[in-house]
Amino acid sequence: MENGIPEPQERFGDFLLPSKSRREANVSVEYSRSSGATEAAKTAWLIRHGEIEPGHEGKFVGRLDVPLCDRGAHQARALGRIVPSPPRLVLCSPSLRARRTAGLALGEAAGEILFSEDLVEADFGRWEGLSFADIERTDPALVKEWSAFESAFAFPGGERLSDFLRRVERIAARIAAAREERVVVFTHGGIIRSLLCLWLGLAPRDYLKFEVRPAGVVKLLLYGDRGVLLGLDNSVAEVL
Repeated sequence: MENGIPEPQERFGDFLLPSKSRREANVSVEYSRSSGATEAAKTAWLIRHGEIEPGHEGKFVGRLDVPLCDRGAHQARALGRIVPSPPRLVLCSPSLRARRTAGLALGEAAGEILFSEDLVEADFGRWEGLSFADIERTDPALVKEWSAFESAFAFPGGERLSDFLRRVERIAARIAAAREERVVVFTHGGIIRSLLCLWLGLAPRDYLKFEVRPAGVVKLLLYGDRGVLLGLDNSVAEVL
């Protein structure tokens, strides 16, 4: 780990592990995680990364690897008070802003993190770095298609919506199969809101009903593929 940013180096199954020794110590654990779901309820904390560098507010930054700003780093450290103690499963998007948030929140325990490409934000293609006003002006027909939220929709030059939702389903299945009763996920707003829709039995297009700000925390009680919302807390972003 450098400057509080854990580095994913090796892959085991769907996840990237921080080191060879970490992999060797956890092969049997990871195998048991992926071998089947448990009937016990578990609690999940879905944590959005902290605020990013100025100039990107209100813009699509799905795959742009933008770092945290100083305020975002402070938010990440404050999240350390919210993250539950072990035993726990910690999953993280490999994007720089998510890794930095997780590293600062966990501190010396950052070695626990498992990274997954499924947790990265949507690939907005040529909309990356643009505001909604920009794309509404240049691509009004595509914006209308997107608002219908049909699975066949694809961001121009980017990801198909059906592929994004399939990633969300894979993450939900992996969490359901985990042996740990506490699961912490550091990821992005789009992933969090889509997981909420999936677990609460809502249509995918209902994702906009949830406002998850940078450093926002969503807490759920999960029973297999369904969940109960225990809280949505944006206070870290508001206080700092």
